Amino acid sequence: MVLGTNNVVIRDNVVTGNTFFGIAVASALLSAMLSGAPVSVFDGMDPTSNNVRIEGNELSDNGLAPSVPGLPTGDLVWDGTGLESCWADNDFGTSMPESLPACTI
Repeated sequence: MVLGTNNVVIRDNVVTGNTFFGIAVASALLSAMLSGAPVSVFDGMDPTSNNVRIEGNELSDNGLAPSVPGLPTGDLVWDGTGLESCWADNDFGTSMPESLPACTI
């Protein structure tokens, strides 16, 4: 899980059988929400994940047994926050959302 981190590349991995998701990109605010911590812990910081590239990974059977209601699940998961993150050439069964931004370069 890429959580509030910038300039990350996740490439050429095999990811299978995880309860919630295979690879996820999200704002660090998600961790505050799940833990019950106040959002104010991020005052003065950018909690979003920016410029993340998810490329050439093989994912299957992830997100099949979630136990946290409302938590997105699947092989590839993105919470929709952050700038310039993209996905390319991944082999996967499910994603949330169904359409993820493609890498152009």
